Amino acid sequence: MKTIRNIIAFMAIGATIFLASCADEDDPSGTGDARDKFVGSWTANETSQQHGSSTYTMTISKDNSSANQIRVQNFYGLGNSTNTFIVVDGNNMTIQTQQIGTTTLSGSGSYSNGNLSISFSADDGQTVDQVTISAHH
Repeated sequence: MKTIRNIIAFMAIGATIFLASCADEDDPSGTGDARDKFVGSWTANETSQQHGSSTYTMTISKDNSSANQIRVQNFYGLGNSTNTFIVVDGNNMTIQTQQIGTTTLSGSGSYSNGNLSISFSADDGQTVDQVTISAHH
């Protein structure tokens, strides 16, 4: 009987550790909202075909109008008064085609180990810029 209890206890501890380790990457806050890991101020290291390399700060918050969307201020260095909306699915991000001022953006990205990796195009009506961002808190 003692052996069965030990096996059950071992399995319960193993399952708890497994579930806790899975939860950290998808929802480090434990709130059940996958967007939480994106929220905050990020240092964006950008590489642009048109503009070269630059570094700037972008701020991410939850979009209250959608349970799976975040709002990014100063995305692509377009200014703190601009909002780019990105759909979040677990650790994946989708920038659905949208116009910010005179620039049309679309692309995708991901979250991994506390970092963001984003690839997108930015069309200003004259040229299409291919851009990558590596961002960290």
